[in-house]
Amino acid sequence: MKLFRIRIINPAQAEKWRKARARGRLRCVLLTGVLFWGGWMIVAMSIFQYWTDPDSFHIVRNIGIIAVIFPIGGIFFGLWTWAVAERNYEAFIAKNKETEQGVTPQFATRSEFDFPA
Repeated sequence: MKLFRIRIINPAQAEKWRKARARGRLRCVLLTGVLFWGGWMIVAMSIFQYWTDPDSFHIVRNIGIIAVIFPIGGIFFGLWTWAVAERNYEAFIAKNKETEQGVTPQFATRSEFDFPA
């Protein structure tokens, strides 16, 4: 499936992911999914709802509903992001025969996908 396509990452991206991975999956999911994706979706959808129908926009009801829905969606987005990043990192390790002490830069190629710090 294209959503989980493995991309070879470069050593700098592998090092970023190593640090993010050390902080843990829960923190990554909460920051990337719930706060970042969920937060921006709350803002974007609130603006969209107000823009499309300002007469029926009730701030407490509308924002209250989307403030519950999008953070839940953010959990799934964060888990998906973690899974993709893990697969890419594992592919990097397999291709470069990395040791736990550090990243070896040979064979690494530039990737289209950059991991969040």
